Amino acid sequence: MLVYVAALSVPIGAATGSFTVFEQLTSRQLKPDPLLNPGQEILMVPHTIYRHYGIMDLRSEWSPDWRGHLRYRPILDTTPSEYTVTGILDEASVELKMDQTFIYVGKKNIKDGVGLSTNPTDFLGENKWVDKTKRQEDRRTQREGDLVVGVDWFQDSGSYNVIFSPQSDAVRYNRYLMKANLLIESLKTDVSASYFSGLLSGLGLNISTTITDSWVFHVEAAYRDGRSQKTTVRLVKDDVPREYRLELDPAHVSYADIIIGSQLTLSDASTVMMEYYYHGGGYSESEWATLTDWMMYSNHHYKIGLAPDLMRGYLQLANRIIQVGSMRQHYCFFRFYKPNWIENLDVSLVGLSSLNDGGLLLNPYVTYRVNDTIEVYGSGYWFFGSEGSEFGLTNWNPEITVGVKWACF
Repeated sequence: MLVYVAALSVPIGAATGSFTVFEQLTSRQLKPDPLLNPGQEILMVPHTIYRHYGIMDLRSEWSPDWRGHLRYRPILDTTPSEYTVTGILDEASVELKMDQTFIYVGKKNIKDGVGLSTNPTDFLGENKWVDKTKRQEDRRTQREGDLVVGVDWFQDSGSYNVIFSPQSDAVRYNRYLMKANLLIESLKTDVSASYFSGLLSGLGLNISTTITDSWVFHVEAAYRDGRSQKTTVRLVKDDVPREYRLELDPAHVSYADIIIGSQLTLSDASTVMMEYYYHGGGYSESEWATLTDWMMYSNHHYKIGLAPDLMRGYLQLANRIIQVGSMRQHYCFFRFYKPNWIENLDVSLVGLSSLNDGGLLLNPYVTYRVNDTIEVYGSGYWFFGSEGSEFGLTNWNPEITVGVKWACF
């Protein structure tokens, strides 16, 4: 098995571009009889996924005032039984610079926050698919952007942003984002406040401060108000068989999302980051108990043959709900990163624990630089938790990705 990356740097007049090609193999150990896929009959889960994809990145400067950016990802996924070909236009935008003001229009990937477990104020990026085989820093960078019209004003002590994102095929409602950023040099602190208007509107506050040269502390908080994005389960009729209904309940919600984190850089350049994440929009204990009771009821009665079509439908719906790592309300995140652990070998270990049910996710990542152009890398996911816990509901365990990266400049 060979996984490689080839990159070409191409100057085109006033433009610079690169094209990177990836091949990536992911292998999963399927569980023989998971709760959400009894007997591996409800879902067709592939043991292996062989992904070929590219990143075409083109930046142009037509004049000191005008520039453009295009980023496109063609993707080919193959499994033992099928293949799919897709293409994602991540960014395609034009920007005008006028003194300290930037005006842009097109498709852009707007990011916010420095946290690694999550980013409560990353309003335009929420609910987007990210490639979890990547390092945490790379996941948000390599994701699809949004159609936007925006203005950024920069001053010596801060900046201001106003962004409008119209409805599209992906998001069927208009969104607005306003943000103010302040640098307090005397306190070595960055502060940003934001307002977001959408289906689930929000107020955001980010604070990042340097305690010492090696210790950074950050807080990201968002107050959300609007239409619920969480699917809950309600028992409609306690009959034989039971009748359940899935709904957004309640229709209107208000809650807070908060992360509190700190990163320490050690003398050997290793870093340790810890974060506590409170997700007010997650399932409460009573909601989770109802959800897992529904899943276990459906699993049991599917196996004994009671209304199998109905129970199969329930289990298929349950699989669509599961978003591992974001369903409960209290999490603890940990990452240790050590560059050059052995010469040219970088290692990191990520842990995410659900404080509600004690489940644990471990995600190691290693990169070995063979030379200036070739890197060998690997990552994995191991899930620990009881059958009805968030991390115990996965249909496979573990998941391993391996690859080789080859870059030519």
